[in-house]
Amino acid sequence: ASSRRRYPLDLLRLVQTHRTPSPPLPSDPPLAMADLAAAAPRAPAPPQPPPAAKDLFGETIEAHPPWFRPEAFLRAGFDPDAYVAELRSYVPLESLAAELRSHLAALRAELVGLINRDYADFVG
Repeated sequence: ASSRRRYPLDLLRLVQTHRTPSPPLPSDPPLAMADLAAAAPRAPAPPQPPPAAKDLFGETIEAHPPWFRPEAFLRAGFDPDAYVAELRSYVPLESLAAELRSHLAALRAELVGLINRDYADFVG
């Protein structure tokens, strides 16, 4: 004989039918157009740049290797061929290409950040 007790199905039905009903939820009034405009999501604030990384002695760690100088691109009369030829003498071409891709991605991200920051002025 099993020591486990079985409950009749009638008891289960009794418990299920005598549950207290939940109170009805209040219906919200319809929103006016002004309410919808006020509730519209706002553009997120542009992300803040992370603090500069510092080494063990508190010196700022450069984001680029010492041989990569982004300010060179801003000089009047910049010659990309001469720049690459100069660096190729001591920098592997793969490293230079990777650094240029990284710099391009950073410039694109900065451009998107500037556009998002000034979007209201740009549209208005």
